[in-house]
Amino acid sequence: MRILAFRDDWVVLVAVLMCFPASLVAAQAADERSKVGTVEQVRNRAEALYQGDIRPLAPSAPVLYRDLMRTGPAARLKARLADGSELQMGENAELEVDDFVQSAGEQRSITLDLLKGALRLISGKLQEGAQSSIHVRTPV
Repeated sequence: MRILAFRDDWVVLVAVLMCFPASLVAAQAADERSKVGTVEQVRNRAEALYQGDIRPLAPSAPVLYRDLMRTGPAARLKARLADGSELQMGENAELEVDDFVQSAGEQRSITLDLLKGALRLISGKLQEGAQSSIHVRTPV
């Protein structure tokens, strides 16, 4: 009878340990999806796509790391990134936030992938002596 109780405890311990790595992966995924900006204006249809999940974008909606933002026909989207930069997307545009690193006024590194459509980017203000790089990759 004592051996059976020990075996039950062992099964519970193994089950807990099997769930532990999954919780680490979930926490890591949450870190990867940190907020990098906020939608300010939307005209007509705009949405964000991430790993097959689609969510509509509206004013005050977060822009998350690795979001693929899309606008539809006759649509426009304006968003402000955490560093103060402003993005304006035209109709039928697709833009992904591929990289976003900002540290307390010392360094900024942003990489955006414009897959199609029109984009207007107005850079945020830099602190004196700060290092900055903003890259916009295009298909052409």
